[in-house]
Amino acid sequence: MNDGEYNSGVRIADESIYSEERHNEKPKELFKRLISVIKGNSLPSDFSIYDIGCASGDFLGYTKSIFPQCQIFGTDISEKLITHAKKKYPEGKFQTATIEKENVTNDKKFDVVNLKGVLTIFDKPEPILMNCLSYVKKNGLLLVTNFFNPDPIDTLTRYRRADKENSPWETGWNIHSCHTIETILKNTDYNLDLKWHDFVMPFEIKRQNDPMRTWTTQVGDNDNTTINGACQILHLMILEIHVNDT
Repeated sequence: MNDGEYNSGVRIADESIYSEERHNEKPKELFKRLISVIKGNSLPSDFSIYDIGCASGDFLGYTKSIFPQCQIFGTDISEKLITHAKKKYPEGKFQTATIEKENVTNDKKFDVVNLKGVLTIFDKPEPILMNCLSYVKKNGLLLVTNFFNPDPIDTLTRYRRADKENSPWETGWNIHSCHTIETILKNTDYNLDLKWHDFVMPFEIKRQNDPMRTWTTQVGDNDNTTINGACQILHLMILEIHVNDT
């Protein structure tokens, strides 16, 4: 694949999915796990958290319910989802932006930066990770949650819905390897500590009408392995990145 083909494809599912979800009322298990990682760090009670690709803001709303004094900020590429977020969580600060561009927060830095389910959209993870790191305060925390490959194999995925006439090729299911991500981060000018957390769904998720909404099935000894309609077995992980002062 040459550079001209990078990031070809469209991303069309997000608005229809996230504008209707209400995870603040019944938070995702992943939300709970992310909160447990945040709790494992020494942060001020009024710490600031920036959620990149925040959709309609439900993770930030849940975070605020656990840490009432925290300051919540979010961006998303979808103006529709940001409008939802502003209505649902008026105590937060939200704006339409893309992580592909630098300095969208006017040089503001945060105690915690969260990048959940976003990296998989991009063919080249390095500029995205570098932009994320630029928003983290010294001694702060970057959380990157994604489907990663524990083996040193990177996969770029394009899919289309063959049962729909003139369906475009879509993106959003790239699987970058842990090896690639670690190599990128270790070659930066930042002093970083990395820690991987596996996430296994604790209960069954049934298949839905949309085959690209993930569900669980038994694979080997795991009763709740996550898969999708593109024949992908998905390994969800949280990468905890500490940005050290020196």
